[in-house]
Amino acid sequence: KGEYAQNFNWNYIKQWALESAKGTAFTIWVDDIALVKVPVNPYTPLLTLADCDATAGIGRTNIALDTTTVHDGTGSFRLSPPEGQKISMWYTPDTTTDYSVLAGSPDELALSFWTYAESTGEADKDIEFVIEINSTVQNWDGPKLTYTLKKEEMAPAAGQWRQVVVPLSDFTDKTKDFDWTQVTRWRLYQLANGPAYTMFIDQIEI
Repeated sequence: KGEYAQNFNWNYIKQWALESAKGTAFTIWVDDIALVKVPVNPYTPLLTLADCDATAGIGRTNIALDTTTVHDGTGSFRLSPPEGQKISMWYTPDTTTDYSVLAGSPDELALSFWTYAESTGEADKDIEFVIEINSTVQNWDGPKLTYTLKKEEMAPAAGQWRQVVVPLSDFTDKTKDFDWTQVTRWRLYQLANGPAYTMFIDQIEI
């Protein structure tokens, strides 16, 4: 990252180094140093919140089904608000969705989804989204978990798919009474109106 990374040439690597800051004495072991392809999610998802292959059951504003820019399956959701507007989508799980499988170990789990931006720019740092998961009651004012992130975090580079992974432990539980056995809905929404953009999202999973 930073200004030096802009001129980095992968065809001419001279050296690499691993250094620590000055501090107390310690001993660690290091093995198998390698370059790997990232992002990689080696785990099987416990729950698919939305495969983004269809919009049935999903409320949305300035979001449409797209079948041309797809990470997995047959579709993705295209987020494309006009200038001065924002996006929002929400979903109420059906009664067959068993969220209780998450109740025993939410601190060990993460929300995962894939994003693709047609373009990026300076305005991306001002576009913020909130991911919200509600429990117990069928409204937005009950127990909830929330997490805020910027567009530049979701899709820092244009023209490529990127996996976003948010540990559930990073969500904020302001009411302190969220119940994973009674998840009632989840949503993704943009905090404020902003510039026009186009971004795709796919495979929303835990």
